Amino acid sequence: MPIRDILQLGHPLLRAVAEPIAEPTAPEVADLITDLTDTVAHWRDTTGYGRAIAAPQIGELQRVILLRLPGRPVWPLINPNIVAHSPEKLVVWDACLSFLSIFMQVERYAWIQVRYQDP
Repeated sequence: MPIRDILQLGHPLLRAVAEPIAEPTAPEVADLITDLTDTVAHWRDTTGYGRAIAAPQIGELQRVILLRLPGRPVWPLINPNIVAHSPEKLVVWDACLSFLSIFMQVERYAWIQVRYQDP
């Protein structure tokens, strides 16, 4: 599948609400996951950045997130929902493929529990 363009800061689709996936096993969902995988791999290989990507970042308003963590298989999360989190938070430096070259401190929970569907 193709490497997709990543929408950048200011694009209105990045603020839109993504729709849930009705059928996680549908071929078009598999195609979307392939596009996300290829796109984040391309950015990781060419820039060194890119651990995760969400479907809205490539203009698809669907609830799919793809994690590409070092030393682990690609991990797609369909219809993810945070169901629990730690009371404590951490401040970490982070970046995003949708605003390249901007690193910022963000507050994150120390841990989260996520419910999601597999492809």
